[in-house]
Amino acid sequence: MAKAKDEIKRIRAKEQADEAANLVKLAETDLEKAVAQDAMDQSDGNPKGWLEDVSQHGCQSGIVSGMIYYNETVAFYDAHVEDIWNKLYEDAEGAGQNIPELIASFNGAKNVGSHDQLLNLLAWYAYESAARAILDRLPQED
Repeated sequence: MAKAKDEIKRIRAKEQADEAANLVKLAETDLEKAVAQDAMDQSDGNPKGWLEDVSQHGCQSGIVSGMIYYNETVAFYDAHVEDIWNKLYEDAEGAGQNIPELIASFNGAKNVGSHDQLLNLLAWYAYESAARAILDRLPQED
């Protein structure tokens, strides 16, 4: 009985490792790779579920431990500024808006009162967008 339980644990661990490795392969940008890595590091063995939680509840929920304080979100913004602005451009164009109009539509945009708050908003937007992009590329389960 103990051997069977150990074998089940081993199989589950391998499946989770394979899923985690697949996340990184699915990432198309450095920003997405950072989010995929966080999913592997912070998910307690369920990176897909963690990405779903990020996508559904957002960074504002506190689920992403490294995206809570302004110094963290500003550093994330600085590290991924090019990918963030490329995503803003792509999403604005797809919505038939300009970038300021798109940013103004974000939840929390009305509360931005400083430069750090703006960068925080953009970092959260990009992080959540990357989580959704990775999820969209995962193979669909039957």
